[in-house]
Amino acid sequence: MTPRQRLIQLLTTALTIAIAVIAARFGIPIPPPVVPDIPPPVITLPPGTLPPGAPSPDTPPDPPNAVVRLSLRGVGCSATVIGPRRQDGRWWILTAAHCVERTGQAGTIRFLDGRVTSVSVQSFDRTADVCWMATDDNSLMLPYALLAAASPPVGTKVWHAGYGVDRPGNREQGEILSGPDNKGQLRMKLNVSSGDSGGGIVMNDRGEVVSCVCCTAGRGQFTDTWGASPEAAQRAKPTAMVLDDWVPLEIPLRMPDKP
Repeated sequence: MTPRQRLIQLLTTALTIAIAVIAARFGIPIPPPVVPDIPPPVITLPPGTLPPGAPSPDTPPDPPNAVVRLSLRGVGCSATVIGPRRQDGRWWILTAAHCVERTGQAGTIRFLDGRVTSVSVQSFDRTADVCWMATDDNSLMLPYALLAAASPPVGTKVWHAGYGVDRPGNREQGEILSGPDNKGQLRMKLNVSSGDSGGGIVMNDRGEVVSCVCCTAGRGQFTDTWGASPEAAQRAKPTAMVLDDWVPLEIPLRMPDKP
């Protein structure tokens, strides 16, 4: 309540009391007091911030435009914006672990429409070759894709549209061959080339991301290609244990002091 509103309420209350006293003195009936309606205060959130439990105002998934070109330390890869948007307004970015060096590493992503924004590495799993990044800006409305809840069955038709040197941005069709294997990866039949690393692989029928490009049996050929399963990607998210190259340092031993 603002000072002006408090003053109006105070004056109204005082006037109501005065009228009631006068009316009681002379026996004049008066209607019940009317208290002015004070509107609730307006709560303003920082740009892009979503209150707890609030539905996301974002547009429907748009997988083709969610695939972006990723630049890190002068190296080019591909990546995919994954929704829904985080509670703090930032966006998850999915790519391959071999594209990054460490958590906290900074880079940029470029969209098909030319927009560029900064991102940073949040966590990664070298075995499954999957990495999670996040946008630094929380005020952006971005095209995004959804991550599948589980690995699709063998034979599922998929596509990718990374920024490889062969045919950058071209939509390439393929299918799931097997997986997940002991590395947490799916094996697919796809045509990928250098620069496609980390690009999202999407199911044709549901439009959900099932993997990101790890490696291939032949660059620029329609052949065996591997990438992290959606289950491995979920396990590598920062909310879980970060599966990187961290090795625990052996803690020194010490004997109790004698009394």
